[in-house]
Amino acid sequence: MKKAILTATTMLISICIACGAKAISKKPKTLIEHGLSLISLMKEKAGNQSFLNLMSNGNDGIAEKMKEIASGNVSKSSAVYCMSGDFYNFGTFLFNRMDLSGTWKNPEEDFYSAPLKEEMNKRFVSAIPASWNARVGSTELAVASLLQSEKAFVSKELKSDCIYIFEFQDTYPVAVCFMLYDNNAVLAKSSYIFDRDYVPQLKEVLEKFGKGIKLEQIK
Repeated sequence: MKKAILTATTMLISICIACGAKAISKKPKTLIEHGLSLISLMKEKAGNQSFLNLMSNGNDGIAEKMKEIASGNVSKSSAVYCMSGDFYNFGTFLFNRMDLSGTWKNPEEDFYSAPLKEEMNKRFVSAIPASWNARVGSTELAVASLLQSEKAFVSKELKSDCIYIFEFQDTYPVAVCFMLYDNNAVLAKSSYIFDRDYVPQLKEVLEKFGKGIKLEQIK
């Protein structure tokens, strides 16, 4: 009896060790994989009739845009870009000069404490996609807001706040904002950008006004 109990205990320990080793060896998701999972969720929302009925409130424009999103293929991106750098200065410029013309200087900069600057930096990161959709139209801004998705996870890959821009062959690009917090905690927010020429136009804006911001293709 004792021998049977000992054998069962040994087997149980072996199983636990094996499961633990498997869990440890499991490769964590990359930022691109986290982004694609959020994009897949947004497409699911757009194609869910119950979600559409609940959120569109009878608005034909929103319903049509949702159907267009639902029909797009987002299983694989054609390109991925990473936008990183000083979002605080770029965001302050962007929201003070939406016409993107003339020169600009922020006279209030010296009045912001370091913690407030950090908070504003994160707000600007997540607000940049919305600011672009606002220039496209109110329907697009509403749909982007309804479909926006987010998730929190732990990642050692992310070193600073950034935006990944996913391009697809037959649908709109998507911006996924990754914001870094203490202990490698990451908050990711995804949003459709209703402008198929978003990346080329963004490059033009950054060339003129994006001091401290870098945009590079990573896939």
